[in-house]
Amino acid sequence: MSQPASARSHPPIVLVGSDALAARLVGELAKLDDVDTGSVARRTRRPPGNPSSWVTVVVPDLDGPFVPHLKRSGAAVHIGSGRDKTVLEAAGVATASALVLLTDDDVANLHAALAARELQPGIRLVIRMFDEKLAARVEELFGRDCTVLSSSLIAAPSFVDAALGDGQQLIEIGGRTLNAGPPATIAGHPLVVLARADARRPDGTVLLPARGAPDAELVLGEPAVPVPGAGLRRRRMRWPGGVTRWASARLRWTLAGLSALVAVGSIVLRQDLGLSWLDSFYGMVSTLTTGAPDGIERAGTAVTLFVAGSMLAGVVLIALITAFAVDDLLGSRLSGVLGPSVGRTSDHVVVCGLGTVGLRMVEQLRAADIPVVGIDTDPDAAVAAVARRLGVPVLRGDASDEHTLRAARAHRARSVVAATDDDVANVEVGLAVWAMDQNLRIVLRLFDQDLSDRITGALPQAVSLSVSAAAAPVFLAAILGREVKAAIGHGRNVLLVAEVPVGPGSPAAEQPLGELEQAGRVRVFGHVREGAGRRVRTWNPDLDDAVRAGDTLLLVATRSGLADVLLRTGATSDVPVSPGVRPGLRGAPARRRFGPVAAPRAGRWNTGHVAVPTWWNGLSALRAILDRRGVELRDKDDRRW
Repeated sequence: MSQPASARSHPPIVLVGSDALAARLVGELAKLDDVDTGSVARRTRRPPGNPSSWVTVVVPDLDGPFVPHLKRSGAAVHIGSGRDKTVLEAAGVATASALVLLTDDDVANLHAALAARELQPGIRLVIRMFDEKLAARVEELFGRDCTVLSSSLIAAPSFVDAALGDGQQLIEIGGRTLNAGPPATIAGHPLVVLARADARRPDGTVLLPARGAPDAELVLGEPAVPVPGAGLRRRRMRWPGGVTRWASARLRWTLAGLSALVAVGSIVLRQDLGLSWLDSFYGMVSTLTTGAPDGIERAGTAVTLFVAGSMLAGVVLIALITAFAVDDLLGSRLSGVLGPSVGRTSDHVVVCGLGTVGLRMVEQLRAADIPVVGIDTDPDAAVAAVARRLGVPVLRGDASDEHTLRAARAHRARSVVAATDDDVANVEVGLAVWAMDQNLRIVLRLFDQDLSDRITGALPQAVSLSVSAAAAPVFLAAILGREVKAAIGHGRNVLLVAEVPVGPGSPAAEQPLGELEQAGRVRVFGHVREGAGRRVRTWNPDLDDAVRAGDTLLLVATRSGLADVLLRTGATSDVPVSPGVRPGLRGAPARRRFGPVAAPRAGRWNTGHVAVPTWWNGLSALRAILDRRGVELRDKDDRRW
């Protein structure tokens, strides 16, 4: 019989980190206990009144703003550094089922992962990392039972969608590209109605309504071709070489005008004066810079007037080129702007706070050819590198100051995004933008749900999103060894698109598909079955079809709905059940639940990325040591299983 939870010395899951994502993830883990089931291997029934006693969180100190959230959730809190092996051992890593590393320091997470594998070679690792190069090498190093995710990469599409207001998100699932967006962006009938309008609800929205529900405002289906709204993407003139890195649009167009004048003048002089191409080109350049060539007065009235007009136009164009070049090369530096000058940019997106989420947003917006202006109080080298590479002007200053917002031309912007990690600072930015223009779209990054509800109620044009709310379900699925393909944000709500395998002996096996559907929580839109050496995919399957072990379900669910489906589709555990736990609802054994998943997950580096300089490239010796250590750990792990 399993040992009572109160007598256990180590909990089955250990988290390292004390930020909003850690607080949100502990809350998501606690929800799995609502069905009184063992959701993780080695798990026993929780003692009453302590919903997350099987989770331990390692925090650097007790002064963090989210430590009270962790304590209220019932999680055990240990003080120390994740780099310290003794701290990890005291937290229970040696006997834990999974270790989740959530600090915003990539190197510290790598240290903790290496220390944890020394304590327990087969422990499941879920690591949060921003640096794509380091992440790829770490995942390759640890091999099986390791998932590396980026919370900013998971959440950024929701912020981009809110900033642009077109409500579209492309998703790759089941070998098919689908679009989550308004009904007008879908070709034919949607696979799933994700949300419909309902004025009776506080937020005016019903998630995952009944099939065929009217008044749909967000659906999932085949993208329309061409996708409506693509015209919003600004097509710019492409210039060779590195001209766009230092020359603003106004300077480039002035140069183009001067070049056109030289070309037309060369043709006129060649035809009317009978000069060679070289002589006519030289004569036109001389006309614009030093004066008309000798004998031009004998060429006729029309040519004389053209040359006189060209001389006047040349004086103006050269003066403009000089002024624009000096302003682009020196003016932005003197005014605290990194990258190119803001100029007279309009219909752009202003991103305030260029942390991990802000940088991901800037990259994705520029990939869509949307002009962007950034604001940051203290932009570092990584921000400067991104600004130079993408041609994005970045102002150094306080985004809540009206003068800074006007310098970024926020009053001419499409939207303003406050993406710092401080709720109060983001609210200040939102109020400053509202005071400047009450019709401007505002996107706020907020953790506090109550604050979000009040701000969005007071500012109708504001949209509030949470990075941790979008990322926590994806991290939870990684802990459970399940695949989440995308997180779809709709207002403050998050819907998850997932591929869920059905384990042998699970409660869902041999049950109709309709048994898994739950109004407002779960919608199944695809069914994959292995048969006769091939995979058969069925879209919008018959809900009376029976589910078999080994099938894969394609579904959209809320966070709680996905947690329930994961438990009902998991293989029956061989772990003894504590008294009082309902039979047949236990989680999968570690070997099944934490097995490797080949397909890319949401938040992985399988799309465009921000190239951030990393220390990894210069430390070839350390890389060799880690590679050798990874081989040793994988060999031990194979022998262990």
